[in-house]
Amino acid sequence: MGITLLLAGGAVAASTAALTKDPVRKGDIAYPLQVTTQAAAPAPPATTTTKTPAAEPEVQEPEAPKSFASASLPAPTPDIGSTDTPAADPPADSGAKADAAAAKPEPIKIAEGAGSLYDPLARNVVDADDPQDPAAVYDGDDESSWSATSNGDGPLQVGYVIDLKKEKSLKYLTLLTDTPGFTAEIYGATADVLPPQITDAGWTKLKARDNVDGTDKEDGVAGDGKEKITFSDGADKYRFVLIWATTPAADTPPDPPSRTVRLFDLKLYS
Repeated sequence: MGITLLLAGGAVAASTAALTKDPVRKGDIAYPLQVTTQAAAPAPPATTTTKTPAAEPEVQEPEAPKSFASASLPAPTPDIGSTDTPAADPPADSGAKADAAAAKPEPIKIAEGAGSLYDPLARNVVDADDPQDPAAVYDGDDESSWSATSNGDGPLQVGYVIDLKKEKSLKYLTLLTDTPGFTAEIYGATADVLPPQITDAGWTKLKARDNVDGTDKEDGVAGDGKEKITFSDGADKYRFVLIWATTPAADTPPDPPSRTVRLFDLKLYS
């Protein structure tokens, strides 16, 4: 820096001297001119910055997954804003009720022409004044009726039979009558043809009900004209069903016992 200042001072002095002297004439200039060029100060060496490479991040081994069986899961947080109420557990007896509903007895449709008088002993007395149309028993009209009157004395021995056309499960029947007091026996048969006699081996006795419409059996009311007779659990199937009237109503003086059986309605249930 001192040398630089010294040279700068000399240059200033020379410039001053030149201004104070006479102008230089053309002939006084010697060619070629010797131009003294001051070497530029060497540039300071470039500073090299050596970067230290960043250390590689430490690789951590992944933690082995925990077993769901051994992991302790946090308890679920209840949703305070939710208004949903969890469904209540069904009652313990709901299955039994469902089974009972599924096993609810259903009425069996009786086909046209399926019912008829069963009179193998020719006991029935035809009475023109008493309707004897078998279809009246299952026509759905409680005002229409069918009847049979047994002649002579002793047992009635007349009946009403239904052909279901094929074997079906049977549980019970209901009937409407205005001739209470007789005894009814219920028979079933699985044969392809109607057994011709009540003593035929093809008949199976299912139930007997004495004093029809005269007792409170099976929640009945005496004298209301209705009777329910349960004769099976539905496990067995029958094609023919017979309501066989045997013993007439007891004597009720001064009226003699009725030998007529009259049905207004008859339904079978499976």
